[in-house]
Amino acid sequence: MVRRLFPNAVAAAVLIAMPSPSVGESLADAFIAAYRNSALLEASRALLRAEDESVASAVAALRPTLSTAASITGRLARSPTQMGAIRTTDGNVSTALSLTAELLVSDGGAGRLGTSVARETVLATRQTLLEVEQAVLMSAATAFHDVMLRGELLELAENGLLVFETQLEAAKGRFELGEITKTDVSLVEARLASARSQVLLRRGELEIARESYRLATGVYPGDLLPPPPAPEVPNSLDRAQSIARQLHPSIVRAQHTVAAAQLAVKQLEVRLVPQVYLGGTVATNREFGAWERGTDSASVSLTARMPLYQGGAYDSAKRRGIANLERARFELEQAARRVDQEVASAWTRLQIAESSIEARELQVAATELALRGIKQEAGLGLRTTLDVIDSEQDVLAAVNDLIAAKNDRNVAVYGLLVSVGLMTVKHLGLGIPVYDPNENLSRISSAPAETWPATTVERAFRSLGMK
Repeated sequence: MVRRLFPNAVAAAVLIAMPSPSVGESLADAFIAAYRNSALLEASRALLRAEDESVASAVAALRPTLSTAASITGRLARSPTQMGAIRTTDGNVSTALSLTAELLVSDGGAGRLGTSVARETVLATRQTLLEVEQAVLMSAATAFHDVMLRGELLELAENGLLVFETQLEAAKGRFELGEITKTDVSLVEARLASARSQVLLRRGELEIARESYRLATGVYPGDLLPPPPAPEVPNSLDRAQSIARQLHPSIVRAQHTVAAAQLAVKQLEVRLVPQVYLGGTVATNREFGAWERGTDSASVSLTARMPLYQGGAYDSAKRRGIANLERARFELEQAARRVDQEVASAWTRLQIAESSIEARELQVAATELALRGIKQEAGLGLRTTLDVIDSEQDVLAAVNDLIAAKNDRNVAVYGLLVSVGLMTVKHLGLGIPVYDPNENLSRISSAPAETWPATTVERAFRSLGMK
């Protein structure tokens, strides 16, 4: 009976690394479902699109502004004659309409620096989106392997239950023949009750794993296929850390944050440069009363504005900018240290998992060998029923540990990919369209108008060759 159970159990463990000809859901399917259904990714994309608008706002600040004003005024006056007996009434209606345009001619480059700051901030936010993508895919990998693990452990527990049920029937038969005592039967009954409890536990764990899978991917798991061979990872810790320093989103984000802070300081330095504006106004005024009269006017102005005293606000802003730059540089240094630590930890976890597999395989072989010996000794009366049951439990526990170790190794591989910044749809080669952040930025970076009358004004500017 034991031989019937445990060869199947070991085979179940080995199935983790074997291809299956059956049709089911693969790990790639789980990745794709997670990528397509993730609300976290959608929220991060919306956040990035909102940040893209900072570029549009900076570009818009460099463009001419056009405004119009219109008014209508009515006036009614009564005045007595010189004799005071008769009043005369005088009234009129006046209208005014003006159109004013203003263009920033020169600001020392502050506006363009502001645009560059906005672009660097957008690039930093993109790395946050990439971090979320990695987290979403890692959650899918963990959930997939957890469902696989819980299913394998449930199968082992159910097989163990069958073994104890068979053993109990055999024990009762031997008790009837007087070969064993009631105590021996009770021992088997106790282990059978424990096996039933274990099956219930494993079923509950599988249901929990299924719910976690749904949270990670948006769907419940079907028949899962054994995971494919683990993707390639760097062959040394130094190599892994070197890749991470170049690719990890937190480092790249910190680099863009430093660049944005440097540009912001430069932008502050040119705030004392005079700002030159070219302005123009056309206006028409009409007055309707006893007679009609009106005036039309047009004016052009060139204005230079330069702050002379701001109560210390400029110096405060500059100090704040320098402090922000220092903070960004320290955060970059800390990000590099943290990534090195995360890579080292992930690398160590992978090494531990691989070593654990070797140890667990030896453990399974040793416990199975011990079980065979104990069964032989029990047949000679040198071992008790309890000895056999304990040895069977040891084999079952060893196989459970082997399956868990292989699961840990598979998850650790993807954890290492996350730590170096390679847990992405592109690197995994999932073959699906990916979100392109450049698409939205290209669409709005020119700050297109979408409401009337701004759309009409833009068309007029374009017809004049103005961008």
